[in-house]
Amino acid sequence: MKGIGIVGFGAVGRLRFREFQKLGENVVGYFDPELTSQSEPSKPNRFSSLQSLLASTEIDSVVVATPNQFTADTVVEALRAGKHVLAEKPPGRNYQEFCKIADASHAAPHQVLMFGMYLKVAVCSIG
Repeated sequence: MKGIGIVGFGAVGRLRFREFQKLGENVVGYFDPELTSQSEPSKPNRFSSLQSLLASTEIDSVVVATPNQFTADTVVEALRAGKHVLAEKPPGRNYQEFCKIADASHAAPHQVLMFGMYLKVAVCSIG
């Protein structure tokens, strides 16, 4: 694997970044249009656009950790760019988004597409 790009660098994107670091993986950079200059981390590198992240030859895998309304389009763009994708959301908010992702996946048979969800579990005792 060359390197990983992260789209969406909020709580889940940063969690994935830390976990990839622990595993010794190469996180090349991230793109998140919502971060202000005050909240930007110094590492990894910040890409100026989704297109620049997807165009990077250093990146072969993308983690999509965006709000749900951006997930489907981002997954489709990443697959079309020839990237493997781990999306941190359900595969579409509706049937149309699901079909859009499925069509893009079928058109990219050599790309791996996975969905996962970060769940924060609270443990409590009743007593």
